[in-house]
Amino acid sequence: FKTVKSVLKEMSTRKHFQQIADLLKANPDAKKRQELANHHASIFAKENPRFNHELFHKAAGTVAPKKA
Repeated sequence: FKTVKSVLKEMSTRKHFQQIADLLKANPDAKKRQELANHHASIFAKENPRFNHELFHKAAGTVAPKKA
């Protein structure tokens, strides 16, 4: 199983987004889970213009931030 750091070094795909979301969802600390999901979502969005924040946060068990 790959680590989060090694996955982020690659060009991320839907499979990678799902793996990270699964890892985040397993974190029992809701505040930390949200913080990490926001952080990873911002990285993924920069790598992939088609990245879907809503789907990622739903899979991670977090809430996507409201767009300004």
